[in-house]
Amino acid sequence: LGDLSTLFEFIKHNGYNIHEPVMLANRAFSSLKNIILVIFGKKTWVGYSNENMDEINKLPHLRTSVLTIIDVFSSECLDRKSVNKLNLLYASNYSIRNDLNVICKSFSKLGQ
Repeated sequence: LGDLSTLFEFIKHNGYNIHEPVMLANRAFSSLKNIILVIFGKKTWVGYSNENMDEINKLPHLRTSVLTIIDVFSSECLDRKSVNKLNLLYASNYSIRNDLNVICKSFSKLGQ
């Protein structure tokens, strides 16, 4: 392994992601930033999906959220009508337990 480009090629061809440490650092910074914003009341942990703002405006106001109610689902499987229904159900059946479920199931997305 004589030079740096050879080392990067070796790393790349053996299944290692050379950008992973940078991505992890960025995600950690984003997570810390989100924690601070929630503590100071600028954001909330869980909120509505912003898929359809006309429908969201009919629901009780929430601060911008770190996670949305649809983060626990695969976004490809939800159409607009389903997202609107989930937002309505979230608003009408709010509980801390539901928020904790969303946080636990979407923990990897806290740094987005």
